[in-house]
Amino acid sequence: MSFSLSHIPSSLRVLGLGAATLALVGCTTNPFQRATPREQVAGTVDKAAVEVAEIKGRIDGAVRSLEEIVNRPAPDLGRQMDQYSAAVADLRSSAEALRKRTADMQTRGQEYFIEWDRELAVIHNEDLRTRSAERREEVAERFDDIREHYIDARDAIQPLVVRLDEARAALALDPTANGVAAIRPTIDDLADDTTPAREALDALAEQLRRAGLALSATSVTPRGS
Repeated sequence: MSFSLSHIPSSLRVLGLGAATLALVGCTTNPFQRATPREQVAGTVDKAAVEVAEIKGRIDGAVRSLEEIVNRPAPDLGRQMDQYSAAVADLRSSAEALRKRTADMQTRGQEYFIEWDRELAVIHNEDLRTRSAERREEVAERFDDIREHYIDARDAIQPLVVRLDEARAALALDPTANGVAAIRPTIDDLADDTTPAREALDALAEQLRRAGLALSATSVTPRGS
């Protein structure tokens, strides 16, 4: 699920720092108060970045596990098969979590829009409103990039998960030396799927990093600097 914001009114088509004054001077969080929409969105971005790193690690783990079976098969493949099956299941779970995070970010982003629009409505200083609008545009661009890179990452990961799962199913049917030999071409062709997946995840991680900076209360650049 992508989190396209096209259905939101144009006045809410960009993200900002919650309140315009917070966008310009930062804020101090009271631990006894509910997190602001900006803090919630920033927290969601941080969680997404952690999940992206986990998926990359799980790709590496699944590939290593399959390579061990093919290149160093044990007399009894039971233990290796269990490890490989678990690695594939973990990767599939991480890919699903990434999809759900997309929906979560959409919800948080909508709440963020509403809060900012409410705060901006009470500001009459033209210069302050202009600067706040510029910040909204900056963060909106980051989120548009994230949406596009989420789609790219999702599409790049799926063929890899399918290839690894098919190898698991084939080995489960024939856990013998001949069965291992039959899936060797999967190893030879694995780079065709792992390389695009890793590149897409790296690109997504970079967009999340940029969004985190844009959402940071300490990232505001004074006008004219």
